[in-house]
Amino acid sequence: MSDAFISYTSNDRAHAESACSALEAAGLSCWIAPRDIHPGTMWADAIMDAITTSQVMVLVFSAAANGSGQVLRELDRAVARELPILPFRIENHEPSRGFALLLSTQQWLDAFTETMEVHLAQLVEGVRGLVPPRATSVEHPVNEELAAANASFLLEAAQAGDAAAATTLGLRAKERGDTGEALEWFTKGAEGEDVMAATNLGLLAKERGDQDEALTWLTEGAEAGDVMAATNLGLLAKERGDEDQAKRWLERGAEGGDHLAAEELERLDGGG
Repeated sequence: MSDAFISYTSNDRAHAESACSALEAAGLSCWIAPRDIHPGTMWADAIMDAITTSQVMVLVFSAAANGSGQVLRELDRAVARELPILPFRIENHEPSRGFALLLSTQQWLDAFTETMEVHLAQLVEGVRGLVPPRATSVEHPVNEELAAANASFLLEAAQAGDAAAATTLGLRAKERGDTGEALEWFTKGAEGEDVMAATNLGLLAKERGDQDEALTWLTEGAEAGDVMAATNLGLLAKERGDEDQAKRWLERGAEGGDHLAAEELERLDGGG
């Protein structure tokens, strides 16, 4: 159980780690990737579990986060679980329609004026004010009614051309086992250059045994910096017996904090 789950995109890692350090120095516990993803745990599963068992989400918001399907997915999950959310805006950037709809009732903390030390102190106080007493700490179940309302908001945003919203709807459909709907939304997301959409199109192609299409989409995702895509490219290369390519992509996955990539890379290096 953590006091704060820190949601951020890799471009903002330095700010996210500063926020984590400030909160932990004040006695608040934090969950942050990749530090708190245990070896052998799937990246996405670890993140979703951590949101469920955290008390507050700190959203490090920037132009990069605004374009991140993964961050939007984390936000969607937090809202569905009625988790208090504190957006920590490090750039003067307006949220896309998908983010704006999910954050419409949240109080923003702007962290792009004055000094960062001042804003970090405000963040600490903000999180303290949202964290309930330890005795009342419980796992946050999904509020199905609220989740349905969020889906309506996301649908409106996706239909208006928000690629991250389309990708999030694809992820929801994938979780329900509706591969056809997931494919449609991921395609819309990829058309809008959402990196996670490309990665998930690759994963769906991999599941149905279409290696050529899987390679195309996963390469697009990996070259844009998606850790999951890089790891899966490495696994595909390993299956083909292409050790050089396997090491190349698994190294990228491991550098991004994916423990599965690190374990597979260790096996390759050890000849296992």
